[in-house]
Formats: sequence, structure tokens, C-alpha cells
Amino acid sequence: MFSNERIISIFFILMVIGLIAGCRTSNSPPYAVIGPAEAYFEQGIGAEQTESLITEAPGDPDGDSVTFESGTLPTGVTLDQFTGVISVIGAPYTGSDYTEDITVWTEDEHGLKSEEFVITLHFTTS
Repeated sequence: MFSNERIISIFFILMVIGLIAGCRTSNSPPYAVIGPAEAYFEQGIGAEQTESLITEAPGDPDGDSVTFESGTLPTGVTLDQFTGVISVIGAPYTGSDYTEDITVWTEDEHGLKSEEFVITLHFTTS
């Protein structure tokens, strides 16, 4: 049979293992961007035009802060990393109608990314 000291030692080891396992926290990626598949902007307008990228505010299942990120944006197009608003001043090209696909995602404070989201920007002539 086991001595009392051995039982206490085994119990202590199991408690430490349990505490270590309980201290490990996993980090989940943020929720994906939910927004319009397309946005329309008129070329030749000097004023800023905006489109909110989100119809539902994305967040993070762990409560981490989240920012919007994107691939390369056309000239004159910006993405606000905190609000998800796309702004256009002027238009990247003039002349005929033009379409540009951009990819966006959210990223948490630990660098984990959501699934990518593609939005098509249409630049039309007036």
C-alpha cells in the first residue's frame, strides 16, 4: 500500500498539473467582417465619399481589441482601421467605369486574423 506521504505527494503533483493546465488559455481569431459585397463611388466628385464596411460590428470571442486591415488599396482609397469605413477622395482612375476588388480582414491584438472578406468597389462616371 501507499504511505500517507506518497499519497500526499501524488495529490500535490496532480494539483500542480491541474493548475498549469488551467492557466493555459488559447486565443481565438476575431469574428469575420460582415459587410456589403459591393460599394459604389462616383468619379469626379471632389468631396469625400464613404462606405461603412461593416453591417455588423466584428469583435473577438476573447474580448481582444480588433482592427481592420487590408491588402493594397487603390490610390485615393483609405480604410479606417478602427471603424471599418472606406473613404474615397477623388477616384483612382478617371474616364470609364472602373471596378476594384479589395480584401479586408480583422486582426486582434495578438496578431490572429479573421477570414478574409472581399468587397468590390465600383467607380462610375456621372
